[in-house]
Amino acid sequence: MRHPKLLRSLFIAMLSMTAAILVGCDAESPTEPIQQQATPPPVSPPANAAYSISVSVSPDTYDIGTAIASQIEVRATRTSNGQPVPVNTTARLTTTFGTLSSTSGAGSTIPIQFQADGVARASLSGVAPLNPSVITIRAQIESSLGTDVVNIVEPVDVPFQLTGVSPNFGPPSGGTPITLFGTGFEGPVRVTFSVLGQNLVLADAQVRSSTRITATTPPVNLPAGQNATASILLENAFTSGGATQTDLLSSGFTYTRSGAGPTTLKIISLSPTAGPNEGGTQVTILGEGFTDSVQVYFTNGPLVEATVLEITPSRLEVITPAATGLNASNANSIVDVRVVDPVSGQSATSPGNFQYGFPDGAGLFISAIAPGQGEYLGGDRVTVFGSGFEEPVAVSLGGIGQQVISVTGTEIIVLTSGIALSGCSPATGPAEVVNIETGAGATGPDFAYFPVEPFITGLSTNIGAAGDVITIFGPPRAYRVGFIPPVRVQFGNVGVGASVSADFAELTVTVPPFDGEFTCGDDGFLEPESVDLEVINLDTGCSDVLTGGFTYDPGSVACDTGGGGGGGGTAPAASFTLETDADDGTLGATEIRVTDTSTGQYTLVRWDWTTDGSFDETSLPGQAVTHTYALPGTYTVTMEVVGASSDQTSLPADVN
Repeated sequence: MRHPKLLRSLFIAMLSMTAAILVGCDAESPTEPIQQQATPPPVSPPANAAYSISVSVSPDTYDIGTAIASQIEVRATRTSNGQPVPVNTTARLTTTFGTLSSTSGAGSTIPIQFQADGVARASLSGVAPLNPSVITIRAQIESSLGTDVVNIVEPVDVPFQLTGVSPNFGPPSGGTPITLFGTGFEGPVRVTFSVLGQNLVLADAQVRSSTRITATTPPVNLPAGQNATASILLENAFTSGGATQTDLLSSGFTYTRSGAGPTTLKIISLSPTAGPNEGGTQVTILGEGFTDSVQVYFTNGPLVEATVLEITPSRLEVITPAATGLNASNANSIVDVRVVDPVSGQSATSPGNFQYGFPDGAGLFISAIAPGQGEYLGGDRVTVFGSGFEEPVAVSLGGIGQQVISVTGTEIIVLTSGIALSGCSPATGPAEVVNIETGAGATGPDFAYFPVEPFITGLSTNIGAAGDVITIFGPPRAYRVGFIPPVRVQFGNVGVGASVSADFAELTVTVPPFDGEFTCGDDGFLEPESVDLEVINLDTGCSDVLTGGFTYDPGSVACDTGGGGGGGGTAPAASFTLETDADDGTLGATEIRVTDTSTGQYTLVRWDWTTDGSFDETSLPGQAVTHTYALPGTYTVTMEVVGASSDQTSLPADVN
């Protein structure tokens, strides 16, 4: 009959093989998950997990930059019997972003206690990141885990605005069918004509689509020989957020006795009133009498035509032409803006109202940057807003030079550069823009570089022995979260390197030797021991810890009760061989090779190369280890073998 400890080891080995097969079936992970809405990887908990934990977050989707207010429900049952965990069982709840709150406290990691039916509750709050990303919530009881995610997405934000009316003139008797154009229309709406001191509501206004509203003009008492211009107010008080949305179109409709359109072309204002010599500045011109045939010029001499983007009777959106090449006479000059209607023969001029270039640096100003944060790895697109920008420019964020993608008079787009962080904290510094030719500069708001933090959501198995290969799972790579190399995995006090998957969501690691002593159980066999499992980013020092996350199983090893082994165990007797270059010509002049030849029952070998009182390296029983000294000399090598009991021995190493 087999010993019960041997049966247990065989059963654990079978479970580990099953977990490895299940993990292998999910090998086709997405390779480009950055900036994508994502869900946790379909990883089942290890078959030997003591608890089955589910986490549910609601709501689970937010627009970037919006307030987060989610409720979290955690359910836990024992895998052995399917029953809910007892009341007041405590779990550790962790989030990758925001603040968790419960009756036990608040923070990024908090304890939560289960109530009746194995349920614990908490909340998540904060302001969503400014990048599409995934927030992962993890619940842990001992080495058992459960996760859920909150998706941060780009908003589908269609502005509520009124851009034009057709036709935009008619008789004072009213009754003219009109169509209002714009975006974000959602019925019902209210349309009001403000004309001759009256506010007239168009009772028949109907939303035909998100971009069109139809209505009929109301009558007005128009004095003889006069025209009257109506401003149009559009209101929608039935939005999902509950707030009333409004937009006003000044001079949207003109009443004339003849029923014909207005004959007077007029410029009222421009914004902005300055831009670079290269052109490309979007300018809004407000006025009256604009028709589809108008042309716009920026000039002090020969006519230099602008590109017209949008026309309404009272507003023009145009792109300034360049003041270079054939138009170089306008460079660094204040020019007139002229609107011409070739059909009617009318024109209007706003004299000296636009400045090309900033020869003295005047007007160079940073008003905002968006987003105001990014990852320390770089690669984020950031827009610097302001005025007076003119190529060539140099842009820095926090003192780090950036790659300039495009420049207009009011916007600069850059691709952020990576930086080195001194720890797991963001680095911040101001945005700066300098005109390379003139030396003029401006300083704006701070930009923050954030580290990418590791976060563990599960293990392929949470029990095993030295030499086993396991997989550590994390959330899909998202903003500020992921397994970014180089990483080290700590099993208790022993750290080892790990390979990172292409999607930065998995680590593959070989379990190192157990750096401790197994205790003897009541049955006379060594008991499994749990250690903390920690993933550390070596660049930043950021880490994530599963308390007691991995359990070392000694297998069916009988205890030693001193001097020869109760329960059939044998006390370890330390011994090893030592070779230098004099013994083996393949070794270097200051290199040695030690080979464990100990006997008895033990699970770990420790090596001290200089007898300084601390062990420098560990190995498995029977292994050979090579060590190189920095200088020639005579040293003493000490080994210790560790099991239920331990033993030490030493040998001299002459590397002269």
